[in-house]
This record gives sequence, C-alpha cells and structure tokens, in this order.
Amino acid sequence: LLLLLGSNQVFLGIGFTILRWPLVLLTGLLFMVKPHLRKQRLFQITYLVMGLWLGESVYRGIRYTEWGRKETNGKEVTISSYNLFFKNKYQQNIIQEIQKEDPDVVLLQEFTSQWKSTLSSSLFQRYPHRHLGARKGPYGAAILSKYPIIERENIQFGDYKIKVQRVKLKVGKQFLHLANIHLTSPAAAVRHPDRFFSYYLRNYQSRKDEWKALHDQLAKVPHDEPVIIGGDFNTMRWEPLYRDIRFDYQDLFRKKGKGWRGTFPHIESFPFPPLTLDYLMYRGPIKGLESKILPGSSADHLGLWGKFEI
Repeated sequence: LLLLLGSNQVFLGIGFTILRWPLVLLTGLLFMVKPHLRKQRLFQITYLVMGLWLGESVYRGIRYTEWGRKETNGKEVTISSYNLFFKNKYQQNIIQEIQKEDPDVVLLQEFTSQWKSTLSSSLFQRYPHRHLGARKGPYGAAILSKYPIIERENIQFGDYKIKVQRVKLKVGKQFLHLANIHLTSPAAAVRHPDRFFSYYLRNYQSRKDEWKALHDQLAKVPHDEPVIIGGDFNTMRWEPLYRDIRFDYQDLFRKKGKGWRGTFPHIESFPFPPLTLDYLMYRGPIKGLESKILPGSSADHLGLWGKFEI
C-alpha cells in the first residue's frame, strides 16, 4: 500500500515498479493459505487497491492495442540515436557505424563544434537536411535527415542548454513530427553520494519539467499525424516518469526489440550495460517494426536504431 500510494514519488515509484508483481503474488498466496486474513480490514483494502491498479494496467494495455490498429501509408523510416559524449576521442567508431547502418534520420546529443567539424566532412553530404545546435560541453544537439525539414525549434532551459529539438519532416506526401531529447543528467547526484537523495530529487523534478514542456507542445500536433520522440531521456524504466511518458507513447524496443536493451554505461567493466536511458517512442498513425542496440559506439552510451512504418 505504501509503495502504491507513493508510486508518483521517484524513490517509492522505483520500489513499486520493481516489487509490485512479487507483492501481488505474495498477497495472493496469503489470501489462499491464510483464510482468516480475508476478514482483516487492511487486507481487504489492500486487495481493493491492487484491483484498481490492475484495472489501470489493463486500460493501458487497451490503449496500446488500439494504437497498433491505426492505418499507415506503408512508408518505412529508419532512425538512429546517439549520445556522442562531448569528450569522445574516438569519433570515427560512431561515424563508421552510422555509415554502415545508413538510417534515414540521425538524432545526436552532446553535439559540440568539434563534432560538427568532424561530421561535416564525413556525413553531411549523406544528410543534406540538418538542424544543428552545437554547444560547448554536453548541452548541444543535432538532427541529420535525408528528408526535408519543414519546421524546426529548440526547447532550451536557460539560454544555452538544448533539452529538446523539434522538427517537422516531409516524408513523401506526408509529415512526420520528430523530437530529439536530452533531459538533464543525474550525474551530479552520482558525483556527490553524501547528497545523493536531495540532488536526485532535484534532477528528477528538472526532467519532469522538461518533459512537460515538450508534452504540452506535442499535444498540439494533430492526432492523424505521426510523432516520434527519441534520444537520451536520462530516465530508467523503473521511474514514474517513464511510466508517465508511456501513457501516451509506445516504447519501440519494448514492443519490437530483440536482445539486451541496456545502453548505459558503456565501459569495459560492463560488457552488457545494465541501465536503459535511451529510447525511441512513437504515437499516432505509425507502426513500430524493429529495434536494436548498436554495439559499436565509442561513447558512454550505446547507440539505438529503429524502423517505423508511417
């Protein structure tokens, strides 16, 4: 009950996501083997609240099923997303992987002037339509596209840090709305373990605010036009924010991905990155076809690739 009632608070919400099914099974087992508990008021309340939560879960499932029935025009689009790491000294690894996969659109986070210079001689010819926001440090972003960019916008917090890039692409005879996301990193909380909880709470609120700013703008997009959001969300699958985002958007890898889905941290001591921070999500008249993690990154994140039908 405590975890369920606190499921919108980040730490209790993480506990709820991880422990909810074991606790449901435990409660069910107690209900079967301890009949006298059925008469306890607290136990009855617990079962009622669990029933309401399961009903809400069924409702979410119905929403996702309905999305999958929307008609598309049969046009396939491939997208890759990379957190480049602004200090990356081995840039050719990522460039070669992008050239090999040859996606239609590339979403880049931590895009610096140095990365801009390197990519201009290696990828810009392949991607004639670009929305570039080079910044010093981890605050830049870029979108490279084979399709024309009709509209473009940066959502910044302060005058410098790009948190979201929004573009509207012309794909054949239809439009595709695309958002490149890099929400605030909780790195400060990790660097200061003595203040971890306060720093993480502050970071979580920042990510919620940044997501709300994007959500409010995307809510204005007509429901008959496809929307894809992707990038480094800096949000784990166990956090309440991930659940809130998935209330309106489907997670492509969750639906169509194969293999290990962890993207961070990409270091030698973690051959299989334990955390998922990078996502491709979608809504509207669009179908997810395929997704995979790209192994050749030289950054602290692995790249993410996806195929859609719009």
